[in-house]
Amino acid sequence: MSIASVLMLVVKRARGMTAAIVVVGVCLGSATLLKAQDMEVPVTLHIPLFFKVMSFDRAFRIRTGRSLVIAVVYQRGNRASIEARDEALRTIAMTPRGADGVERHGIAVDLDSESLTPRLIRESVDVVYITPLRSIDIRTIVAAAEAAGASTWTGVVSYMAQGVSVGVRLERDRPRIVINRDASHRQRIDFSSELLKLADVI
Repeated sequence: MSIASVLMLVVKRARGMTAAIVVVGVCLGSATLLKAQDMEVPVTLHIPLFFKVMSFDRAFRIRTGRSLVIAVVYQRGNRASIEARDEALRTIAMTPRGADGVERHGIAVDLDSESLTPRLIRESVDVVYITPLRSIDIRTIVAAAEAAGASTWTGVVSYMAQGVSVGVRLERDRPRIVINRDASHRQRIDFSSELLKLADVI
């Protein structure tokens, strides 16, 4: 099965639908699905998509071993951020183990009250998932993640230019993966050429 087919199935399963991805894309325009206005694709769709994307990272098992710890960073004073946190943690909990046998664990990190780097190191975090944030330089979060040996994901496409390695956006009402090549290299991600051909590489 090609990667394009696999990614289509991820979207279908995440929505519990058998319709084609273009039909899902039409639904994405609904305001009721966009809990956080900065996200073009709902959390419940893009988290499973990110899991599948990482299966095309040839260095994934070297970095993570048998357990994948995902730190969901948020701000407790930001409603959109809290909603994205809750949806991300629920989505991660729905698939506690990948097809490759790697266990998945989600933890929440409140940027309003916690020091990020020590928490990431203490919890042996592999991925930092960045929710919609206010008045924070995203580059400082990326730096903390890289200092802890973690990669970075986000559903806020504008954060990609600030050093996040994997994101998602809408193109013609369809989810499309965005890869920051320089950030991916810094975060020791080795994506296959097949994935890079299908993604938007910046």
